[in-house]
Amino acid sequence: MLSSILLNQRDAAAITDAKLEQLKAQATPVMAERTRLQSAEVRLKLLSEVQSSTASTSVLLNNLAQTLPDHTWLFEVELHGLEVNISGESEDAAGLLAAIDGSPDFANARFTAALTRGTQDNSERFALSFDTDEAVAP
Repeated sequence: MLSSILLNQRDAAAITDAKLEQLKAQATPVMAERTRLQSAEVRLKLLSEVQSSTASTSVLLNNLAQTLPDHTWLFEVELHGLEVNISGESEDAAGLLAAIDGSPDFANARFTAALTRGTQDNSERFALSFDTDEAVAP
């Protein structure tokens, strides 16, 4: 009788092991699909962040182009969160502060370096920074 019980337990263990292996085989593709979906979710989130950043940068550059006078050329634009740094040449560099501060999109314009003579007649080189109301990722 004891041997019969041991055989039944051994048979039950073998059946359980076989079912476990069958379930593992069924779970493997499901787990692989789960990993693939998690990876796709991460890539989608990153793409969304890049797209949002690109749109914000485009809006900022468009607003800046609308704000600056036609006789102003930019050599450099740096974005640091809420702060924007620009450098370039203008026929009226001193007037840029008023133009930028006059825009509803920008505030707190300030020169970060002294004005110097530009490469064109009647132009001045400038470097200035200002704040924007929406953080823009570089």
